[in-house]
Amino acid sequence: MKKLFVAGIFAALLLASCNTGTPAEAVISATDVETTGTGFNIFAPAAEVKAYAVQTPSGNWAVRATVPLQKVTDDVVEALSTSLDLLDRSGMRLNAAFDLYGQDITSILPVLNDPSKPIRNVVYLSSSEMDKKTANAAVANAAAGQLRLDAVIAAPVEEAQVDKPKPEFPYDPSVQDLVSYYGVRGILRQYESAYRNGNKDRCKQLKARLSKIEDQINDHPRGGRKISNAFEDWCDDRIDEIEDRVDDGKKRRR
Repeated sequence: MKKLFVAGIFAALLLASCNTGTPAEAVISATDVETTGTGFNIFAPAAEVKAYAVQTPSGNWAVRATVPLQKVTDDVVEALSTSLDLLDRSGMRLNAAFDLYGQDITSILPVLNDPSKPIRNVVYLSSSEMDKKTANAAVANAAAGQLRLDAVIAAPVEEAQVDKPKPEFPYDPSVQDLVSYYGVRGILRQYESAYRNGNKDRCKQLKARLSKIEDQINDHPRGGRKISNAFEDWCDDRIDEIEDRVDDGKKRRR
């Protein structure tokens, strides 16, 4: 009976320490991090992944992680969006209430693309703030990770479009003709990847690219305002569908 009483006191003290003590930290071996996404075999963590509960300037808490990332193939990556999930020993996702998105990828990617394959620390930050208990729990129980890497690979030089004669602008084009001519479905796939990973800058760039295509259609002798407007409506509908699908998926995961 005395042993049970002592054990109970110890458990209570341990719980209190987790709730009110120093912020939690976790170190995850690179071998315990699974890579997924279109770039799963292009990048890999080169060393331990570290996660922390950190206090924000507002007085709330957030989860921060660093991943020493390295490119392991010779592919040239045009764009990359990435997120990280922390998992417990049973494989359950600990950050179900928030996402961890890679920060400053646009500035880090040129370095990762260097032929010498340098290692760069990518910082992942929680998408929302929380109380200290929630942040500590997500970090303290982390035993593994799942690293999502959505990469857009540049075409090899011999396959690049600049080396091929550009197909002729279609006569009396339909919206689908123009979608095919400008490779819009590929742009939309990039948009979905960027939106899923919270890369607002990349989403903005891709929308601007679509707007430029709309202007080209409007200004082309075989185009015009009518077909340009129809093309714009089609693209807007597809973007709305992508955002709804991604948002619904995140809600189901929570």
